[in-house]
Amino acid sequence: MQQVIPLTDKLEGNLGFTIVYLGDRASTFVTDAPNATRPRILMPEYTTVDVRGGLTFDRVWSVNVYARNLFDKRGVAAADNRNGVNVPTALFIQPRTLGVTLARTFRVYRIGEGSRDSRFPAVAITGFSRSHIDELIATGEIRILRTAAAP
Repeated sequence: MQQVIPLTDKLEGNLGFTIVYLGDRASTFVTDAPNATRPRILMPEYTTVDVRGGLTFDRVWSVNVYARNLFDKRGVAAADNRNGVNVPTALFIQPRTLGVTLARTFRVYRIGEGSRDSRFPAVAITGFSRSHIDELIATGEIRILRTAAAP
């Protein structure tokens, strides 16, 4: 679950969490070798909880904090004994992990040749609606550096 909360015109917060439950289950069964003697490994259930929160400024900069596996549960994600014909292996879930991210979003706009719009006879920005382009110009995210007069 993720919730975005507008705080000001240029600042928004976000809070979220994820709960994952994985029930009791048997490991994989990989071999049918005649000397296979061991049953599959039974892996116990576990539940992990991840939480996160952060701020986004001007839809470009964001800082987030997170805790993965908040309660530091120990769980087996996968196990394999190759039915007794190989060395048993197990893959454990990641222990509690705390972190901070700082990110900057860069927007890329496709530029195309030619335009039917008389205001942009030589170069056109394609893939966006006229209102979206006007909004990008108004917010300063793109600038018109030079225009040519229509023929």
